[in-house]
Amino acid sequence: GKYIKGWSKNKDGSTKDYDFGQKIKPTDDMILYPAVSKYGIGDSIDGKTIIYVRKGIKDKILCRNEYKEYSVTGTGWRYIAVDVNAAKNSEKRQWSSSAENIITSDAVGAGKGNTAKILSKHDTDTDANNAAKYCKTISTDSCLPSEAEIFLIHNAICSGKITGLPTNVQEERKYLGAQFGYSIHAYFWASTQSDKDNAYAVSLYKYDGIWGGERSAKSKTETVAAEKAAFVCPIIYYDDDGKVVK
Repeated sequence: GKYIKGWSKNKDGSTKDYDFGQKIKPTDDMILYPAVSKYGIGDSIDGKTIIYVRKGIKDKILCRNEYKEYSVTGTGWRYIAVDVNAAKNSEKRQWSSSAENIITSDAVGAGKGNTAKILSKHDTDTDANNAAKYCKTISTDSCLPSEAEIFLIHNAICSGKITGLPTNVQEERKYLGAQFGYSIHAYFWASTQSDKDNAYAVSLYKYDGIWGGERSAKSKTETVAAEKAAFVCPIIYYDDDGKVVK
């Protein structure tokens, strides 16, 4: 789960002494080892669980049963981590208080910029009707994940790398395959807007002990507030040394 970033003279890979492609003059006794990132997927920084290590400018992420290629934006961060404690105690919130044409990105690394754009349009909202503001209320330095990032969260839950979410959900009857069955089911907001009236959310469910899910375009403007509410899963960006990118 770590990122290989070059070559190291140290067996533990703790230093990067040479870049890939760099020309060097070898010696008879030279042995080089992969230089790896300080943290890997599943590791913890400040109690937050890492779900992604930045590598290049594009990446393929499993979205339900197929892989979708997303752009990876920004170079000031190395790790994306989930504030699991905040997420598992999340209450439902509206995405926003009204319909706005906010141009947001679906990319890995876009959650921070998306959140800032949402808050600039809805800076007078309370956190009761603004998922982005609520996200920052329950988790310092956090943001609402983009579409790609919420699939990273989904995959981390399905693979057991993060546990304990969601907790504030009820069983409901949901069609799964050829039969109806009872499943634990919950929507989690993305910061990516589908259109003026809808934003993306991932519908998580657990059936017979197995996590699954799918993306939905969930309305922000339904008249019944409970119908347009969803849970929040805060993410935080960290740099190479594990310091918060603010």
